[in-house]
Amino acid sequence: MTWVSTGTSKYFKRTFGATSVPAAVEKAARDLRSDLLGDYPDIPVDVEALARAVGIEISPLPPKAGCLEGALVPDRDRFVLYLRSGVSPQRLRFSLAHEIGHTLFYSSPPIRKHQIGILAQDEINAEERICNMLASALLIPSEVLQRMFTLKQMADPWGELLYLEHVARTFKVSLPVLIRRIAYVAVKAIPSLVLIFEHVLHAYTHADEDLRVTAVASLGSARNRYSIWMNQTANGLGLMTAARLYSLWREQGVSQDGKIKLAGKIVLNDDGELFHPEGASDCQHSVSVEMSEFHLGRWSKKIVDTKCAVALYARPGGHAQEAYVVAVLELGPS
Repeated sequence: MTWVSTGTSKYFKRTFGATSVPAAVEKAARDLRSDLLGDYPDIPVDVEALARAVGIEISPLPPKAGCLEGALVPDRDRFVLYLRSGVSPQRLRFSLAHEIGHTLFYSSPPIRKHQIGILAQDEINAEERICNMLASALLIPSEVLQRMFTLKQMADPWGELLYLEHVARTFKVSLPVLIRRIAYVAVKAIPSLVLIFEHVLHAYTHADEDLRVTAVASLGSARNRYSIWMNQTANGLGLMTAARLYSLWREQGVSQDGKIKLAGKIVLNDDGELFHPEGASDCQHSVSVEMSEFHLGRWSKKIVDTKCAVALYARPGGHAQEAYVVAVLELGPS
């Protein structure tokens, strides 16, 4: 069973009168912002005000909660949200928006009751996925995102990466959250692919930990024409710069216990050494990358020669597993 055919997904589509989960997510996010914050909420969205409006009270997560980042507990006519301290402000905002999503699966007061009530793992996974999508949609309204993108703001892959950073700061979200959101929202930009790489196990085999694609967004005229499939490794795609950057950073920027020593935005210079780029430094190069092209009604593999910008992002005080690599691939004129 795929996640879109679960009872959870069907319930969510039915609740918001939509024929697809993405459409239901968009409507739910618009309705929540409009009903609770007004038709034209400020940017960044006041997610704490949204949480209060849906009856969430925030408490610190108990120290013995293990690896949990947050837990939502229904309590009669309200919800108590236990959140871990010490995470980045962007992560905290996303966690809060994610938990707001979970409230949509409960009945109205006086007694909060979960409307699915099935503990099967596929139902749990579907709800988590929907709440992740809703969190991004709540924090990044599609109409505002589309207005922020124009062709003249991005002349090349490095310029596009800088602009993506600017947009993420405006919404107070992380780059991965923004890029996953752009995958669902058509924006005006140079034809390009934006990839997120993380050092993870293969999503289906749960083996072979490597630097793998965990998010893909196609921008401009590349949308619905070019893509790169999830779980592929940087080396397997031919993005040796991304693989080399991450490998060298793990050697030089991470302690033996996995704590980050070299933090911030990091790239490779012309000599193949790690450095922090200054301002608008031009850090891009030519690569040949294997990707998929949709042509004549089918997807087929293709090697594309392109310009690419690659950067690694590591949070000060964080763990190596939190780091990620962003690659922007230019796909020619629109």
